[in-house]
Amino acid sequence: MKFWKGNRLDGEFDRDISDVAAQFWVSPYGGSHLRGSTWPLERSLRAFLTDQQEFNAVWEDEAEFGRLLDLTRETWPNAVTAEIDPAEPMSLPGVKNAAEREA
Repeated sequence: MKFWKGNRLDGEFDRDISDVAAQFWVSPYGGSHLRGSTWPLERSLRAFLTDQQEFNAVWEDEAEFGRLLDLTRETWPNAVTAEIDPAEPMSLPGVKNAAEREA
């Protein structure tokens, strides 16, 4: 997916949507935050992407954002209920729970 860092023309970069979804789930906008939030997933994902302290980027392709949202939604049950360790890289689909990490 094509993004522009800080909404700058010279900040163009590409990122795989699975990497973006994984970053979202370990951010303050994803994971356990969503359990008590009144924000829908789409609003939380958009806020994460544009937050200057987080991903800090914009995009033009709403169809590609839709694919990112779908992928993020597919991991919802696992990511919200899993024990998330921000220091440990995640792989998609799903987030390993504590028992799976120990195995």
